[in-house]
Formats: sequence, C-alpha cells, structure tokens
Amino acid sequence: MAGGFAQNQSARHGMGFQTRLAGLLELPEREYSQLIAEIEADPLFIKLKYAENRLDRAIRSRRLQQTDLSRRFMELKEDLAVSSGDEGGAEVEKLLAGKDKIVDVIRKLGEDDFKRYFIYNDEELSLSEIADNCELKPAEVKEILSLINTVDVYSEFFTPSTVTPGTGNYNYKIATLARTGKGIAIQFNSAHWARGLYEVDHDKIEKMMQKGRITKEDGKRLKKLLEKIEFVNLRKSLLHNIISKMIEKQSKYFRCKQESGLVPFMQVELARELKVHPSIISRATSGRSIETPWGEEKPLKAFFVAAGPKQREEILRHIRNILREEKYELQKGSIKKPSGDKEIAAILLSKYGVSISQRTVAKYRNSMKISGAFHR
Repeated sequence: MAGGFAQNQSARHGMGFQTRLAGLLELPEREYSQLIAEIEADPLFIKLKYAENRLDRAIRSRRLQQTDLSRRFMELKEDLAVSSGDEGGAEVEKLLAGKDKIVDVIRKLGEDDFKRYFIYNDEELSLSEIADNCELKPAEVKEILSLINTVDVYSEFFTPSTVTPGTGNYNYKIATLARTGKGIAIQFNSAHWARGLYEVDHDKIEKMMQKGRITKEDGKRLKKLLEKIEFVNLRKSLLHNIISKMIEKQSKYFRCKQESGLVPFMQVELARELKVHPSIISRATSGRSIETPWGEEKPLKAFFVAAGPKQREEILRHIRNILREEKYELQKGSIKKPSGDKEIAAILLSKYGVSISQRTVAKYRNSMKISGAFHR
C-alpha cells in the first residue's frame, strides 16, 4: 500500500470518500503534523520500519517526485520561532529548552548525512545501523528523530508566513520552489513532507504474522496504524499533485516572474484531472502558500486564474491559427488527419505557452462553430 492519490481511482468517486477527504484537508497543519509524530513514535511503527532483521522492515518512506527538504529546516532559528506573539512561541521555547546538545549533534552531522539517514533513509537502515554509520549512540538517534517530528508540529514558527488569509486564521507556507537542472523542485519546510509517502509491504507483514513475529494483539493495533498511514498519504499525495500541476501549468509565470505570465487555470479543470470534486481542490489550497524561486510568497489559490476577455480572445486566435495551418498542411498532404482537441491543447502549450484542458479547447472551438476532428 503506497497510498498514492492516483491509486484505486475507481474507489475515489463515492460521496463517502469525498466527504472523508474533505474532512482530512480541513485538519489544521499542526494537528496533521501531530498525527504523523504519533505514528512515528508508535512502537509498532518503529518495529516495522527500523527492525534489526531486514526481512521485518515492512514500512519505508518514498519521496514524492521533484521534492526535497528546504535548507531552512536545518537553520532551526530559535530566536525567530520564540519571537512569535502566538502562545505557540512559548511552546517552541519550551520544546527547545535543553536541546542545545542534540541540535549541535545534528549540525555536526552536516546537511547531507542528516538528510540521508534521518530524513530519507533510502537504504532502509535500522536504528542501530544509523547509529553506527553516524558514530552516534542509539539513544541519540531516537532523540534526533523525536526532535524532528516535534519541530514539524511547530514548523509555522520556524518558517513563518507573511500571508494573512483572514481574521482568526493563519496561513501555512508549505514549501519553497527552487530552480534545478531538472526543472523546479518543491523544497518542503517540514521533514515529514520531504520524506514523502509511507510504503507498506503487506507481503512482509503477512509472513511476520504467520511466523508469530506480530502478535494477535499487535495485529489489532496494526489495522488502526495502517488506517492512519493511508489518511496521511492521501493528503500528501493530493497536495503534491496540486502543486506539481500548478508548476506545470504556470511554467511561463515561473520563467518570466510577472503576473502577466499566469495563464488561465481553473480549479474545476484540475478537479477533473484528479477526479475529485472542485470543493476538494478549494479546501486543499485554502490557507496554504508557497515561496517562488525569487523569494515571493504567494497563496496557492493565486495560481488559479480565470480567462479574462483579452486572454480568451487571444486563445481563440491561437486556435484559429492552428486550424488554419492544419488545413494548409492537409491540402498539401503533409499530414493525414485533423488534430483532435487533445492535440490542439498540446500545440497551444508547446507553441504559445497556453495551458488549457482538452475540454476547454472543445468549448472554445464550439463557440467559433468549428467542427470536431471527425467532421473536419
């Protein structure tokens, strides 16, 4: 069970699922992080993820595509966190009290080893193996993992948002976008977001139960643990899909750094792609923001733009040009058949940098009384 949002799509259309997902998205980020901290601290989770016997390691983390941990996480700016006027600032001060020694240990590890062993653990090492590789005591490894999850719960104080969505609410800055050789990466401000999804190997668990390495009592607790893991994975998968699609659709904006570069992109279009109700997209983006590669914080909702009259006319003109050129190529015999709406959408994106859905192309084409590919 990887828990990816794209899996089992047929089960994701019912009202029960949509209602459950809506409730999940409305859970405040701090409570969501607290849920993850509880999962990570569960002895059964630790047993299945960090077992001394490699054959018993049935849970692993899988990074989401084009993601990383923000370097700001390593900074742990205590003074910034504590200076917050919110009562949470006092809580942060309390949690950091007496942690100077372990924070120094983290800094001595260096960013690469810290991420390798304590964030990603791609090698699926046990706690003792991590301790040996880092020349630490097992107790220090546990303390570092615990501190990471605790800091995640209060991450809004370490990477505060400057966006205020409304009275009585606060905004959560989920990530910073950064340009890389492979495009734009999503650098999450929280370790649990950077770790990605939990992958559960059910075959290993079944074998462990058959051999008595998971007791009947643990088996009952395991069901609840796996339900929590699926709960966590759904939210991560959806948010990652939304941000990834937003980066893809608004690539022109991220190149030119100007508002004029934003192309029409409606929440309803994304909802169709992800096969969820539009209200789910609205809930997922509400109160959340990202920081652009040039350091400007913007709400996720700011990247959903309706086509204005000028933009609409420009898109209609592009479609007419595409079909005019196509007609010429058909007459010459250079191409054998007309383009469908999906192909037209692809040409709009590649040639003009306009990102609209196949369905929107059809709507615009029909408004100009132009037949579909079959009748052309």
